[in-house]
Amino acid sequence: MKFTVTGELAVLIRTIRTQKGISAKELATFIEKSPSYVSKLESGDVKNIQKRDLTRILSFLTGGEDFYEDVLPAAVRVLMSFMPGERMPEQVWLLQYDTADRPVLVSEEMASDLKERLGELGIEVERLAAIMNENYDSELSSAFPANEIIPFEQQGSTRILVRMEIAPKDISRILSGVDRHTTYLVIYCISHMLIRLEKFGSVFCKLPPENAVEILRDTSAYLEKYQVHSLIGFGRILSSKDYVSRQVHMVNTFDSVSSELMNSITDFFQEALKFDMLGTTQAMDIFSKSLSWDPAFVLKLIQLPFYKMEGLSYHQKKKLIHEIAELLEKYDQMSDFEKKLEIY
Repeated sequence: MKFTVTGELAVLIRTIRTQKGISAKELATFIEKSPSYVSKLESGDVKNIQKRDLTRILSFLTGGEDFYEDVLPAAVRVLMSFMPGERMPEQVWLLQYDTADRPVLVSEEMASDLKERLGELGIEVERLAAIMNENYDSELSSAFPANEIIPFEQQGSTRILVRMEIAPKDISRILSGVDRHTTYLVIYCISHMLIRLEKFGSVFCKLPPENAVEILRDTSAYLEKYQVHSLIGFGRILSSKDYVSRQVHMVNTFDSVSSELMNSITDFFQEALKFDMLGTTQAMDIFSKSLSWDPAFVLKLIQLPFYKMEGLSYHQKKKLIHEIAELLEKYDQMSDFEKKLEIY
């Protein structure tokens, strides 16, 4: 996993390093990088960083022994001293550490309450896990990584999405008290789903913005009641008026744009069918099968900006299609071993 290096993260690393009196050369030696890399990292010229590298950097700079008990809280305190609150949703690296990775303790009282209320709804653990794993709210497919913070940027704002994946046995261990440790993300999603089912009885319909806001705020309050916190107040961020208004605006804008795009695409295919019904139908069928094969890959593929090659002749376009077809055939003819081989 790798994170985008935000301006705040770059400043945080430089701030802690200078406060601790650690030279850039010392840090570079520890992480087995060049001093110029550290300089670029702290100036924001490094765009991405591997999670393992950031973990080592923060651990070395703070001097803490336990990452989640010592290192991360120390880093958050420094970060909060200079970063405006509205910039928090941009810090995907911190959201991942704090909500998806950091262990939290679920009290016996909370576990008992969740179990009792799920029982009153007639929801078995297996059913709860299945509902959560469907990810109705985020609408993320299995092509996306599970239990990771995924930023979705549009109109200059960041929307936080997560594709949950949890086994029934893990929920059972929490509710039975066998294992009282989980992550903030897991207990938040369990509580969120419980409250949604209690209030609206279903997860299969898209809720109006005001109802979605109500559930976010009730979930945040429920976790506060049992002293389940994230270091950055994740629940409060999600239910804050400013964040919710941005989310609603983004969703409404996205729905509007999506509708216009889909109508445009539909009109195109309807026209194409008039001139070449068989060819167009075959193309649409293959495209549909490719989407089922790997949605994320196909989305990346159709993002290739062919339209930028305005001056390309018919002959060159035909040659390009031929070369792409040859490349596709090359990968298709690989042995099963080669297709699955990962090289590190």
